[in-house]
Amino acid sequence: MIQQLFKQMFAEKRIFLAAAILLFAASFAATAIQLRGVSDSTCFMDAFPAVSANMRYAIYPIGIFIIIALLNDEFSISNVLRRKNQLNLWVYLVLKTGLISIYLSIATFISVSIVGLIIGNSFCNWNDPASFCVYFTNLYFENINITMLLITFFLCILSGMYVVGMVCLISYWFFNNYIAGAIIALALCIGGTGLQINYNSKRGITYDMIYQGIDPRYQYIYPLLLVVVLAAFGLLKQKREFLAKAGES
Repeated sequence: MIQQLFKQMFAEKRIFLAAAILLFAASFAATAIQLRGVSDSTCFMDAFPAVSANMRYAIYPIGIFIIIALLNDEFSISNVLRRKNQLNLWVYLVLKTGLISIYLSIATFISVSIVGLIIGNSFCNWNDPASFCVYFTNLYFENINITMLLITFFLCILSGMYVVGMVCLISYWFFNNYIAGAIIALALCIGGTGLQINYNSKRGITYDMIYQGIDPRYQYIYPLLLVVVLAAFGLLKQKREFLAKAGES
């Protein structure tokens, strides 16, 4: 099944290329907005908090669009027959959503890194009084674990992409409608803090979060647990109508 997934995803390389381009453009725009034209005092690492602060507006909507585009043909009769039964189909869709999320996360990480190389005059100057970080936050950062911050950023993007992808998938699985899932996923991303679920206020590596301390529960543990819950929830669905039709044909 995994080999078949990779083979099929390679055949959709145009969509993946478009996703990479869109994610780079969104990362560059998010960084430019956050840095507000300041260039002399920025560093490579400034790109990651900048994108983290805007990823719910810039990154996740692109992810939702790409995931729906790549899953849209999976419910054709030929694909349903190929999976043989509902369980195989659901497992396949959950795995494909996960692989798409991994790709989108890698593409986002690379995009932000390229943006950091473009805008940065040094690798990390967050303890320099003349840096953009100190200017923007009035905070000094000492003994920063850069590796852990970068890993956290990647896992945060990955878990977020997987959650919004699963929300869209669940929506189609139960209601034959991706739009409702996309709206719910966007509301979760954009309005998560307002909904008092801390989905955004404690996720990402913004300057404030770094200074206060990264909480892995909200960054990726709870979101990945939500993915497991959604995957298990999909198993509760009784036989789909399109599966019955496929079995008759």
